[in-house]
Amino acid sequence: MLMAAEFVLLCYYAILYINLDLWTISKGTERFIIFRIYEVFFIPLLFLLYFNLLPLLKKLFSQFGFTVLFIGILLSVELWMVEWKVIIYKNWHAWQSVITSLFLIILLRALLKGYQLLGEKFR
Repeated sequence: MLMAAEFVLLCYYAILYINLDLWTISKGTERFIIFRIYEVFFIPLLFLLYFNLLPLLKKLFSQFGFTVLFIGILLSVELWMVEWKVIIYKNWHAWQSVITSLFLIILLRALLKGYQLLGEKFR
């Protein structure tokens, strides 16, 4: 799961700041290193924690609340990066990050279910 999350998230960030040029990453060495740590370690580990804790919640309402909390954490960390001038938005808004975070959760959840189905099929 971590490898899939890593791949999807690296592609997501690369599309935003390389292909679409919606973000700019700070040119300073320290800030660039902070972004790489954020991109490669911190966010994939948050997603891994989310997907490990989600099955522990049995009620749909508590899963929804946990998902809202998770998206809030992702958004607040991203906004800290914007505040610290590590990420500079160009034609991008925080609400778009919320929508893409929700899309990424759905995509990674579908990948996880697919891996689980494949694992059950080949047992």
